[in-house]
Parts: sequence; structure tokens; C-alpha cells
Amino acid sequence: MKENRIKKFLKNENLIIIVIVIAVSIFTFYIQLNIGDELWNFSNIYKMTNGETIYKDCNVILTPLFFYIGEILFKILSANYLTFRIYNLIIYTAIYFLSYKILREIGIKRKNATIYLFIIFFITCKIILVGANYNKLAIVFVLIGILLILKNKYNNPLTQGIIIFLIFMTKQTIGVFYCIGIVIYNLFSNKDIKTRIITNIKTIGVFIVLFLIFCIYLMLNNNLYNFVNYTILGLLEFNRNIYFDNYIYLYSVELILSINIFLSTLLSKKNEDIKDKNIMFVLATFSILILLNAYPIFNKGHILISSFIPLLLIIYLIDKIIKKIWLKIENKKIHKAIDLLKNLFLVCSILYVTIYSVLNNYLYVTSLNNIYEPYYGAIIENKEEIDLIIQYIKEEEAKEIDVKILSCDANLYNNILKRNNGDIDLPFYGNLGYDGKEKLIKEISNMKNTNILISKDSPKFQEVTEVINYVRDNYEIIGEIGEYDIYKIGY
Repeated sequence: MKENRIKKFLKNENLIIIVIVIAVSIFTFYIQLNIGDELWNFSNIYKMTNGETIYKDCNVILTPLFFYIGEILFKILSANYLTFRIYNLIIYTAIYFLSYKILREIGIKRKNATIYLFIIFFITCKIILVGANYNKLAIVFVLIGILLILKNKYNNPLTQGIIIFLIFMTKQTIGVFYCIGIVIYNLFSNKDIKTRIITNIKTIGVFIVLFLIFCIYLMLNNNLYNFVNYTILGLLEFNRNIYFDNYIYLYSVELILSINIFLSTLLSKKNEDIKDKNIMFVLATFSILILLNAYPIFNKGHILISSFIPLLLIIYLIDKIIKKIWLKIENKKIHKAIDLLKNLFLVCSILYVTIYSVLNNYLYVTSLNNIYEPYYGAIIENKEEIDLIIQYIKEEEAKEIDVKILSCDANLYNNILKRNNGDIDLPFYGNLGYDGKEKLIKEISNMKNTNILISKDSPKFQEVTEVINYVRDNYEIIGEIGEYDIYKIGY
């Protein structure tokens, strides 16, 4: 491929977006239906689309923007997994494209920025692409906010106040971290102290006004207490879910590096390059704060989705080193050879993601079926087990015996039946609101003519052990079906 063709391609950002979409689609659609975040997030949006109200009927512990947008998409397109995975495609395309825009804004040439973007993609793609997620959507808004700061365009109290609101409404903890980052950035700007303080007050004021309007909306719909109960009071117990996996080393390296860069920029001499110092200060500040989002579940997904900003900081530092080495190399033949390798990497990467995407998505399209309405768009390998439980529930209900599944698996079946059992459908620490364990135990004790199914492997993930043990210790097993024990209550 000729050099001028590559340059023409790199100048066309629409083509870069298309390549990102192609690349992201590889790990977005042809994915098996599993128990996890994707199912739980989908289920809440699916319930809302079917008339249920967030917080009142669904035990969502996050602020609602991710779920509201998902509900709109479900109503415009269709309430199924295909739409949900399109939602994921949109979010991740935005994340990668905004990362590219930030790389360009901090002075990295188009070709190098595109190469770095592919490297980021290859590092992260297989780990964190499954399922649309509020963490990912929040990172989109964070990247927009950082890009506006670096551009210094529309970077004013009104714009940043709106950005804080959007992030907070997507995930409250990331919103708080981003707000702290904006306050720190303004406090260490070159303006006089009075201007810095006024800027922070105005920015936070915009956020507060917008949030109060939302609270009034909730109050008018008799949903304010439920919102506070799940998104604030319930989170007090979420800290019990502390978990570490082997990706903690990556987290540690990024956090230590970001802290060092942050302190270095604060202590550096005033006559150093102002733009360079500002870039490192912005990226290091938000790297440290957004990395805190991984708490308390330090698994590879949480760590890597929190790593986009630290990765941009690391790339910026590496690119600075490469530029210095490049300037010292005077041999033009070496320049041409390195440039040829860059072109070869770009061509091979584009060909790889394109071919992989075509093959993968061909398999996906040919495997699509409409066995279960909500799961159209998912790859289902445990159809027999799903059918077994669905049939059992229908047969028992014909006998006027209610069936509830006390497990994080519950929505797998309830979505098909369009049932909603509230907290019992996702009995996790932190997902039950204030004093939630006791309330759920009381709810179970008051049940009549009910069979409760509990997985033989429970507790799984963050399931509330006390509630599961209450049923096991106080009620009789009357049989088993599939992987579940059956307990009878109230008859």
C-alpha cells in the first residue's frame, strides 16, 4: 500500500470509526449467554421495558442513566440481547474513538495514535467487551470531559457541571471521583485563587441544580426513598464484596505510576513546558481517581475498564521517549525502515480485525434463532436446562403453587416468563437496600404455597449467605430439579 493512501486513510476519522466498529464487533455479538453482569443489567432494563419501575420494582444500586438509555433503545429497536449488544457496540466504539481523539489532542501523530489505539484494543478486547455496562458508559463521559479539558474548548463551569451530572447519573461513585478531579484541576490552574474557587463553586452548583431537578422528578413519582435506599443506603453493605484476582499487579503498577507523575508535575519547576506539564497533570489526576472505581471488586474487568486513562498516560510517556530517540537517529534508511514497519503493522491489524470480524459475525448470524424472545441475539448452549426449569414453574403455577428462585440465576428464567420477584431475583450484598437481609428473610417467612429453588452451588458471586442459610435451616427440601434444591414454604 502506498504511503499517501495510508495518510489519506488516517486523515479520515469516519474510516477510523468504521474500523473501530468492525474490531469491537468481533467480541460483542458471538458470545454465549452466561450468568453475570450482562444478564443482570439486561434483566433490569428488560423489566423496565415491560412496565416495571427502576428502584421501586427493580433492585438497581446504580444511578439510572445507563438503564434509561437502554430502555429507550429497547423501545426503539427491540427488547432482546441483540439490541443490548448493539448498545455495547456503541459504548465501546465511543470509548476507543475518544481514546484516539485524546491521543491526537496530546500531540501524538495520526499514524502513531492509530497504532497505539490498536495496541490498547488488543490489550483490552477479550477481557472487557462482553455486555453493555454502566462502568463503560461512565468512562465514555469521563473521556469526553478530559478531552474538553485538554482542548480547553467549552471547558467552563456549565459544561463540566453537566459532564459531572452525566457521569454521576451513570455511576455515582465515578461521578464523585470525576468531580474531585475537576476540583483539583481548577485549584492548581494558573488562575488567581479567587477565580479558582468561584469556578469550582459554579461547576458544582450546575451539578447540584441538575441533580435536584432529578430528585424532584423522583419525588413526584413517589420513588425518591427507593432511589436513596438502593443507591446510597444499600451500598454501605456492598463493601463486603472485596475481591482480588491476578490483575491486581496491573492495577498497582498503574496506580503507583500515576501517583508519581501527579507528584512530579506538582513539584516540577515553573519554567518547564506548560502544555506538557498540564497534559501529565490532567491524565495522572484522573488516572488515580478513576482507578479507585475498581474497589471493592478488583477483578480483571473492573481493573481494565478503569485502566483506559492510565494507559493513555503511559502511551504519552512512551511516545515522548520515542520522539527523543527518533530525533537522535540521523540515518534516513532507518527512518524509512521504521516507517515501513509502522505501515505494515497498520495494514496487518486492519486486515486481521476485518477478516476475524467477517468470519466471527458470519457464524453469529447463521446461529441466530428465536427460541426465547428476550434472548434473541445470544448464543444459548443450555437450552435443555432452561426448558426444564421453565416447564417446572408452569406446572407448579397450574397447581396454584408459586415458584421463586433465590439465586443470581433467577432472571435467566424470569425474563422468559416476564416475571419480576424484586430483591429475590438478585439477592446480593449491597443490592437489597437498608436492612435488606432482614426484610428479605421476613418476606420469605410470610410466603404461602411457595416453592423456593436454591442452587446447590449457592452462595455464588455476591449472594447473601444469611438469607440462603435461613431457607436451608428452616424449611424442608421436597426434591430437586436440575441444579436446584426445592424447599416448600407456607403449605
